[in-house]
Amino acid sequence: MDIAPLTQLRSIEFIVYVGDHQSQWVTQTLSHVSSACLEDVTFKLNVSESDDIANANALEWSNVDSVLQHSTFSRLRNVYFQGSPHYAPRSTIMQYLPQCTARGILRVDQQDA
Repeated sequence: MDIAPLTQLRSIEFIVYVGDHQSQWVTQTLSHVSSACLEDVTFKLNVSESDDIANANALEWSNVDSVLQHSTFSRLRNVYFQGSPHYAPRSTIMQYLPQCTARGILRVDQQDA
């Protein structure tokens, strides 16, 4: 999906299946954002009992964190993570996105499904 033409995009949401080893598309999609208006990025984590957030290394969280620091994302106010606290602890998510944490834009909404 080409989102480059969406120059007025204000929010984007990703549903991430932790066991999906083809999830590099998230980083690729973010790297094609051309909207200087983007304020919110949401990641809804679907983590099964047999997985945990550590198994999501295929997503390359450090790359996501780096992409979100580009000038295109200078107006970014919130990076939301939604998922179960048992399988995706807040402290782990904060470690995966240290630059977003330092900017004060990381929001972790933990709910038991």
